[in-house]
Amino acid sequence: MTAKLPAYSLNAVPEIHFGAGRAAALAADVAAVLPGAETVLLVADATLVELGLVAPIQAALEEAGLATDLFAEIAGEPKAAQIDAAAEAARSLPADVVIAAGGDGRRHL
Repeated sequence: MTAKLPAYSLNAVPEIHFGAGRAAALAADVAAVLPGAETVLLVADATLVELGLVAPIQAALEEAGLATDLFAEIAGEPKAAQIDAAAEAARSLPADVVIAAGGDGRRHL
């Protein structure tokens, strides 16, 4: 039996939030951190997209009125070229907010 980690927040710059149900709160987090934000770049592992784990996050952001672009050209542990490509996507949109979804598969999304 796998124990669930309790939800918690790490108040650093940037803020990092963990825990079950956190994805549902992303739109509220965006509004709290950057009122008036209109565009989000959602960066995610391609496998998470294929598994359908990113679609609910993107839908929730869009339902909250945030235009959301998805960058899913990350496979496994990000390589320098993938990070550079994601950074270029953020610069070219331009995105008001960047949200990264991923992790080691046991604790993060």
